[in-house]
Amino acid sequence: MSEPFNQTPASAGRRHATQAALAIIALLALAVLGWPDTATAVLSGITGAIVDTAGWLVLLFATALLLLGCAIAASPLGHLRLGGRDERPEFGMPSWLAMLFAAGMGSGLVFWGVAEPLTHSRTLATAGADSAAAAMAITWFHWGLHAWAIYALAALSIAWFHTRRGLPETPSAGIAAGWRGWLPAPLCDALGRAADLVGVAAVVFGVAGALANSIILLRVGIAAATGWTPPGMVLQLALLTLLAAAFMTSAVTGISHGIRWLSNLNLVAALVLLLALLVLGAPAAASALGLEALGTWLAAMPRWSLAPISMDGADGLPREGWAGDWTLTYLVWWIAWTPFVGLFIARISRGRTLRTFLLGVMLVPTLFSMLWFTVLGGGALAYDAAQDGRLTAALSDHYTRPLFLWLDALPLGPALALLVCGLLFVFMITSADSACFVLGMLSTGRADPGTPSKLGWGLLLTALTAGLLLRNDVDVNKAVAIIGALPFTVFLLLQVIALLRALRTELRRAA
Repeated sequence: MSEPFNQTPASAGRRHATQAALAIIALLALAVLGWPDTATAVLSGITGAIVDTAGWLVLLFATALLLLGCAIAASPLGHLRLGGRDERPEFGMPSWLAMLFAAGMGSGLVFWGVAEPLTHSRTLATAGADSAAAAMAITWFHWGLHAWAIYALAALSIAWFHTRRGLPETPSAGIAAGWRGWLPAPLCDALGRAADLVGVAAVVFGVAGALANSIILLRVGIAAATGWTPPGMVLQLALLTLLAAAFMTSAVTGISHGIRWLSNLNLVAALVLLLALLVLGAPAAASALGLEALGTWLAAMPRWSLAPISMDGADGLPREGWAGDWTLTYLVWWIAWTPFVGLFIARISRGRTLRTFLLGVMLVPTLFSMLWFTVLGGGALAYDAAQDGRLTAALSDHYTRPLFLWLDALPLGPALALLVCGLLFVFMITSADSACFVLGMLSTGRADPGTPSKLGWGLLLTALTAGLLLRNDVDVNKAVAIIGALPFTVFLLLQVIALLRALRTELRRAA
């Protein structure tokens, strides 16, 4: 464990970086909440311009990370352990997988489980394409291997330098150590501090934006399940208050208790929901669609990994801006969450071999995501086809509508809607308490940050989420959530290069 941050010059620099991060967060929050239309237009314009001009580089970067992760797992490096030679994992395999999955995807799967396959199917249908299987394959691509490869390599860099070199579990540690000798030491330290600063801002805005959107979905779900429709803003703020109390209580108890228990509960609830929807929905149609989509996905993976997906319009020409709005935005979104998810995965992975770590992080959540979308998206697509596009029409109202409209048509519909609401709420708690823990680690450099640090970050997350809910604009939430992604892409590249240098040194020692 690192020394307390106020006892070393490096930690004093970390304190200054945290203060700078808080200042940046305050200024950006003031701009977004005070002038949401202007701020959203500016942020979206910057993001859109970069995606349009260099989005294919982000795709190639994610593909390179996927190939690199596979290469490390298959190489002699795969048997190396994150820690001592005889060290064993702190958490059992089920709890480890549950925690990394809950932190990495969580409420997004509930939000988009039905909406995204329906949206892609509708878009493809306008061009006369065989839409259902292709829509499912595209959804799998967005939520699958590339996303988890980004998380895996970021986490591995942090975990390697912590468990093998004894450095703090932060992006700055690997960058400062891994680039030393190539760049002047003061520049290495400055780059590391900048990485932590951007990481703090990315975590705060990313989690706050996601929580705001999830609370909106939860409000819709409660209304669908119970018929109770109090004033929307009153219910949303009440849900946020309850959420804040829950996630700060969980964060205070630490990873081994609250976070682990909630993650296990998430996994159990998700499996119960999947089983119920598979039985009560359209199991034969969903299974057939999944098999067809699997062939489409496998055949298209090499092409989609090297060039953005081309979604044709009704005239057969590429649909302008589609890849930027979907595929490339997803990649930017995953990078925005990397300071949070990568650091958290690194924290819970000590004692695992590199092979187990990489295969576990990249493959298992991907397979679960594919199953999730097959059951929810496949069942909804089958119902939509039988009901002459009823769910597709509901997309025009809001992305949250089709999910609960479909559930209402199933046996035990209200009970299923309540189960979805419960799962979504627990996912939000897990994401938020993990974020408090990670922000505490980034700001103090400690593997187990103190209670005041976690509560302070929890209050900041709550305040920013409340501001976003009062603005009640999904586009603002989306712009806020990915605000830190673009600058952090540079630091992620520095982390990966530092890791490769360290692994090359390890190979030379073993030779």
